[in-house]
Amino acid sequence: WPTGDVDAYRELSPSVQAAMDRALDAAMAAEEQNTRALMVVHEGQIVGERFAERFRRTTPQISWSQGKRLTATLAAVLMQQGHFTWTDQAPVPEWHAADDPRREITIANLLNMSSGLDFPNYGLGSDSSYTVENEHFYIYFESTNIFEHAINQPLDIPVNTQMRYRNSDPLT
Repeated sequence: WPTGDVDAYRELSPSVQAAMDRALDAAMAAEEQNTRALMVVHEGQIVGERFAERFRRTTPQISWSQGKRLTATLAAVLMQQGHFTWTDQAPVPEWHAADDPRREITIANLLNMSSGLDFPNYGLGSDSSYTVENEHFYIYFESTNIFEHAINQPLDIPVNTQMRYRNSDPLT
C-alpha cells in the first residue's frame, strides 16, 4: 500500500480497534450510500477496511467523480511546475481556429466545469438501455474514444457563463 503490502497495515490498540470496527460496520450498513469498499489510512498505513458482499481488496472499482479530483490535483501540480497557468487557453488544437468559439475555453473553465461544452449521448441506439438521464454511462460503458468524444462537443452555452456538472470538461 500503495505500492505493495509490506508494512501496509498497522495494528491498533484493542479499544481503538473496537471503535474502528464499529465505525466501519456502521458505514457499510448505510444502504442508501451503496458503499462498496471503505479504507481508513493513518500515517500512511491501513488501520481499517471493509468490503461489500462480492467485493474484496483486489476488486477493480470505477472511480466516477474521484477522477475529477485527481485531474484537478494533477493540473495543479503541473501549474506549480510552470507548465501552464489557470488562465491559459485549453491546449486542444482542434479548438484554436479563429472561427471556433471553443478557442475561448481556458484551463480554469475546464477545471471548474464552466466551458459551456455540450455532452449528449451520441451513438446510443433506440435499443440501448442508456437514457438521456444517464448520459454519463455512455463514456464509461460503451467502447468509444473518450477524449475524442469530449473534445468534439459543440458549445451548448457561452463559455464561462454557467457551471454545469458535465464530464466533457474533466475528460478534456
